[in-house]
Amino acid sequence: MTSTRRTWPTTLGVWCGVSLLLLLGLTVGGGLLVNGIDAYRAIEGGVPGVFAAERMDGGGRGDRWWVGDFTSDDGSVRLEDVRLAGVEPDAGARPPSPLSAVASGDADADRVYPTGSRPWLKPLIGAVLLLLFCPIGSVLLVRNFRTWRRRQAAVQASGVGEKSDSRRCARSACRWRHASGRSDR
Repeated sequence: MTSTRRTWPTTLGVWCGVSLLLLLGLTVGGGLLVNGIDAYRAIEGGVPGVFAAERMDGGGRGDRWWVGDFTSDDGSVRLEDVRLAGVEPDAGARPPSPLSAVASGDADADRVYPTGSRPWLKPLIGAVLLLLFCPIGSVLLVRNFRTWRRRQAAVQASGVGEKSDSRRCARSACRWRHASGRSDR
């Protein structure tokens, strides 16, 4: 067999891995970036108002959040069944009293943010890290694969085959048996 026939599955696997890593970075990083920008716009220039929590929602094991109604201070914006982002309640906790919050001002907004908080910081940092390190990881994966492929080609070109490797292992095991005084005869 030639080396190209032997390494094409590995090559295909590496390129699929690189594609998935880049897709993960772009998809998750892009989603986090959108959430971070939305939170930043709401905190910096959103509509102030009051959030009244009605119930806790979310998975039993995963994230939980308060769901309720938001009413702006001037009464011009009213959002129903929005979640309060940036506050994770404990399981079985009672809804808090109405608290000051900020909405982005969009009519289809699905979340509001407590005033005085920075809920945009974590998603923005996560997005930057993913969008930065997924391409870097992809480049490192390809470089390591190319180095491995060059080593494989050098081993094949030098004539060191599988038989000589197995003989070397047999000789080292034999030396171990003789050095330890052990005999399998």
